[in-house]
Amino acid sequence: MRFAVRKDWSIFVSILNKAVASISAEEHSKILNKWIRLKQPSLWDNLVFKYSVIGGVLFFIHILGGAITWNITLRRRVRERTEALRLAQQQLIQAEKMRTVGTFASGVAHEVKNPLAVIQMGIDFLSADESDPESMEQQVFDDMNDAISRANSVIMELLDLSRDAELSLAAGDINDVLVRSLHLVEYELNKNDISVTTDLDSKLPAMYLDKLKLQQVFINLFMNSVQAMGGKGIITVQSKLFTISDQKNAEVARECLLAGEKVIVIEVTDNGPGIEEGQTAKLFDPFFTTKPVGEGTGLGLAISQKIIQQHHGHISLTNRDSGGAVVKITLPIQKKVKS
Repeated sequence: MRFAVRKDWSIFVSILNKAVASISAEEHSKILNKWIRLKQPSLWDNLVFKYSVIGGVLFFIHILGGAITWNITLRRRVRERTEALRLAQQQLIQAEKMRTVGTFASGVAHEVKNPLAVIQMGIDFLSADESDPESMEQQVFDDMNDAISRANSVIMELLDLSRDAELSLAAGDINDVLVRSLHLVEYELNKNDISVTTDLDSKLPAMYLDKLKLQQVFINLFMNSVQAMGGKGIITVQSKLFTISDQKNAEVARECLLAGEKVIVIEVTDNGPGIEEGQTAKLFDPFFTTKPVGEGTGLGLAISQKIIQQHHGHISLTNRDSGGAVVKITLPIQKKVKS
């Protein structure tokens, strides 16, 4: 915009003035636009506007992320509540079914028991004069006695299913009950070439339990495994202390247990054929059995479930990924047991 020259160079000053004067207005404007034109600042260069936009975008992202998170959480809770309602509905259906069957079974048992007693007395009377144990008549009497014995066994199971017998509770070690139950079925295990592996936690706390009732449950489970494997197999019995980590696990246990509660878990597994597809939901139904005719009444698991529920526990039966079946029993330690 200015040129500085020496004062004693007056001729050079005149030349420069003439050169500048010879520049047209258009050329002058082009020179100004090229070299010293000031750029008009954009709206984005305004710091207030820039930070306002950035803050608004971050706030929108935060709101959007919160909405997505809430939506996912809500869907998960809906699924959990739906599953809990489904399990509760199944429990109510099962309870109503057990009450109906129990009422029916009690009446049938009492009606059948008296005629059986009369038949038994008649057999005893007729067989009293039979001295030859190898005779045809004595074999018929023996077969009739076996049939009556089996019928009486079914009647006793029906009565167990129908009556709300009071539990005989006492502090005890669940591991002792498991060991005693295994000892009682030792003959059947050896006869069928079944080996047993135990993994019992020696630090389990004592709990209030009915030893005879739980022994009945375990013997039934062991015998089911023996019969399912059909000879030569392995039964694994495990006990451990477990803390329910969250309410979801409690809901799996049909809401009879609470998150944070300490429980004892017993698992009985075998390497048999497992449970056929579609039969899992029926396993605890009274009179449902997968055994051949004459080998089971279909009451063992129903009675076992009732005993476990009386202890405020939960029992389930599923297939193992490696083959065979696993029965899982969950029993609370501190909860007061109902009679």
